[in-house]
Amino acid sequence: MRQIDQELRSFVRQFNDLMAPHKRREHKYDSMFDFLEKEGRVYDATPYTPEEEEMILEAFETIGRTPEIKQCYYNSQSLALSDALGYAEGYIATGRIPVPLEHSWNTLPSGKAVDVTIRPMGEGNTCKPKKLLERAKRNQRENAYLGVEFPSELIRKTWARTHQARMLLGENEVLEQIFERGYPKSWRSPS
Repeated sequence: MRQIDQELRSFVRQFNDLMAPHKRREHKYDSMFDFLEKEGRVYDATPYTPEEEEMILEAFETIGRTPEIKQCYYNSQSLALSDALGYAEGYIATGRIPVPLEHSWNTLPSGKAVDVTIRPMGEGNTCKPKKLLERAKRNQRENAYLGVEFPSELIRKTWARTHQARMLLGENEVLEQIFERGYPKSWRSPS
């Protein structure tokens, strides 16, 4: 495991420890950080295979709009609704920002992150699939991702109810289901 991956896992663990005095016995998880520590995973940082790159390029053909910075939920949920890529939420660690941030990204069945939202200052907007693939490859190589996956059907239900892309881990209905009954096995990625 890379240093940045270890630091991200440590961040979640430390916040979980801070929340320990506030445990709620009636729930499956004591806090959001307890949930992420127990159910979340650090996404694989090995380079994409040629087959995975083709899968990503095909998904990017369906994007229909330019991914915008600071719009990670909309960007990744839109891609997930094509059912070509999975969807995850959690935290990202990057060398450009001193603390991990709440974030969302897409996933491959192999357990690798696909992130088109994060980009260096000055990098222009694009919806060109090959340029987005290069961005995703750089992000996957340079950043660490720790989170959990959600099915596209849950995104559809949330969009129908709220008429917007939102952080699913911030939705009361989703949190109640997770904290009262646990993280459904059907939501987990095959990897």
